Amino acid sequence: MHKNYQIEIPNGEKFLKELNTKPFVQIDGANIFEPGYDCKPFAEFNEIENFPNCCEYHSSVKNQLDDWFLNFPDCCESHREIAKKKWFKKENYNNLPVKILKHFEYTENFISESIEKENWFKEITDYIQYNIDSFGIPNIGGTQYYSSIKNWVKKTKPTSFDFPNWKRKQLLEFLENLANPISKPKTDLNILYSIFQKWLKTFPSLPYFIRHKEKLKGKFPINYFLYEPEFNRFSGETKFKCRTQGELVELLILITKESLKSINTPELLEKKLISSKDKYEIDLLNQEHILTQNKLLTDYSKREAKYFKIIKKWLANEKKYIKLLKPLLANNQNLSLENNPKSKNEVFITYSWDNENHKDKVLSLNNFLRDNGFNSEIDRFKAEQETALDFRKMMHSIITDYPKVLVLLSKGYKEKANNFKSGVGIEYEMIIKDFDNSPNKYILVSFCDLSDDIIPVFFREKEVLDLRQKENQNILFSKLKDESIIEFSKVAEKKPVIKKKKVESFNDLINKPE
Repeated sequence: MHKNYQIEIPNGEKFLKELNTKPFVQIDGANIFEPGYDCKPFAEFNEIENFPNCCEYHSSVKNQLDDWFLNFPDCCESHREIAKKKWFKKENYNNLPVKILKHFEYTENFISESIEKENWFKEITDYIQYNIDSFGIPNIGGTQYYSSIKNWVKKTKPTSFDFPNWKRKQLLEFLENLANPISKPKTDLNILYSIFQKWLKTFPSLPYFIRHKEKLKGKFPINYFLYEPEFNRFSGETKFKCRTQGELVELLILITKESLKSINTPELLEKKLISSKDKYEIDLLNQEHILTQNKLLTDYSKREAKYFKIIKKWLANEKKYIKLLKPLLANNQNLSLENNPKSKNEVFITYSWDNENHKDKVLSLNNFLRDNGFNSEIDRFKAEQETALDFRKMMHSIITDYPKVLVLLSKGYKEKANNFKSGVGIEYEMIIKDFDNSPNKYILVSFCDLSDDIIPVFFREKEVLDLRQKENQNILFSKLKDESIIEFSKVAEKKPVIKKKKVESFNDLINKPE
C-alpha cells in the first residue's frame, strides 16, 4: 500500500551531525506526517439503508462524532499541539466524521461475516488494526473509531449471527489493550547496537567463532533486535516489534548458551578442524586471558556479566578436557577419536504440502539424495518409522539433529511462512532464529522459476538453487558435503627466486655514452 510520508526536521544541524557520527538517527514521531487512506469492506458487504440514521444507536454515534469534530482540534491537548504544525489544516479533515462512520459500518459487517471462521480472531483484529492505521500519522480519528467499535462489541445484540460471550470478551480485551497499551521502556537503536557489538567482542577468537565475529563486526543483524513479524493481509504490511535493552541482553544470553552448546570438540578433533591439540590448548589459555583483561576494561551490566561468566566457564572446561585428553591419546595407540560413530542424520527436507504432484516430486528428490549416498529424510519417511509421530518434536529435531536442511520453496511455502501458519510457519520461525548461527546449514531449493512468488521475506537476497537445472545438482552436492567445487592448487613449499638487477657503481657508469 502506497503511503506519502512527510518528515519535519526541526534541527537540521543536529540531524546531520548524528547522521555522520551514529549508526542510527532517531526522528521523533511527532515530526512525521502521513495522511492515511480509505479502507475497503474486505467481505460481502450490503450497505445499511439510511445509515447512520437507520436506528437510534447509529444516530447517537453520528451525533457524538459531530460534537467531537466541532471542537477539534481544541478537544484535547495533543490535538492542540498537532494544530501548531505547518502542515495542519482543519479543512483537510472535514470528511473525518463520515470516514469514521463508514469504517465503523465496514467493521460491523466484517465481524458478522468473520466471527465463525476458524481464524476469526486474527482476521478481525487485523482488520480493526488496518482501519486504525488508515487514519494516518498522527492518528486523528483512530481513537474515535475504536471507541465506537469497542462500545458496539460490548453492547450489540445481533440477530443475524451468533456472537458468543467468550469471543466478545476476547475482542474487548484486544480493544482495551489498544486504548491502554502496556508501557515499555523506549528503545534506542544506538544503545542496542553498542550492546550487541560488546557481546560480539566478548566471544573468543577461536576458529569456529572468528568467521561469525568478522561477519557481524560493525553490523546490525536485524533479526536479533526485532521480534517475529506480524503480517496484515488487509494493509499488506509486515510489522516488527523492537526488543528493549533488557530483552536483547536476555536473547544474547540464550544465543551464547546455544552457540557454545553446538560446539562438539571431539567431532572437531575427529575432522581435524582442530589441527593441533597443543596449539588449541595455548589458544584457549590466551583467549581466557584476553577475556579477563576485557572484563577489567569494559563496563558490563549485571545481566551482561551473565554471558561473560558462561563463556569463561566454557573456556575453562575446554582447557580441562584437552589437558585430560592429551596424555590418554599419547599413551594408548589403540585409542582414536576417529573411531567415534558418525551421526546417521545428514539431510532433512522441509516443504509445504501444496498438492499431490508437488509431494511426489519431494519424495523423488528424497530418493535421489539417498541414491547418491546422502541419508536424507522427510516427514513421510519419519512417519513410516514411528507409529505416533510428534510433529512438534520432529520440527525441533530438524534444527538440532540434522547438519543440513533443504528448504523447498514454493507458493504454498511462502504463504504459510509469511503468515506463520501450520508446521511450515513453526519451522520458518525456528530457521529465522538459527540462520545466523548456522549459515551453512540451510540450503534453499525450488522446482520452479525463482521469483518473489515463492520466496518468503527472510529468504530474500539469499541463494536459491533451481533443481530443474542439472548443473545445480552438483552445486547442491558440494553444499551438502561442504566441499568447494573449484579445486585450487596446493601452495608450493618454495617461492620463486627473484632475479636481481645489479646497479653498477657511479664512477663506472658516469663516463659511459648514453
